[in-house]
Amino acid sequence: MGRTKMVENMTDVERAEHYQKIRDDRDEQLRVSAMHLDDEQREAIKEARDVLQRVVQCCHEVGDVWMSDVSKMETAYYALKNRFPLDED
Repeated sequence: MGRTKMVENMTDVERAEHYQKIRDDRDEQLRVSAMHLDDEQREAIKEARDVLQRVVQCCHEVGDVWMSDVSKMETAYYALKNRFPLDED
């Protein structure tokens, strides 16, 4: 029976592989969880992610946000809010 090495005792390569496995396992769990979403929920998440990516990129490139992107963020926010109702809403 082999014992798992403590992270502190791993080589750099072993540590990188260890953390990559953790990330891969987490990503797989998220993919499985996403299968339980309906099409509207998946679309709301995708749209919000895409809008946030555009806004962050714009902020990095020009240090500002276009009003059209603010409008898209608002639309994405309400899509998420309506498709994922929380108790406090």
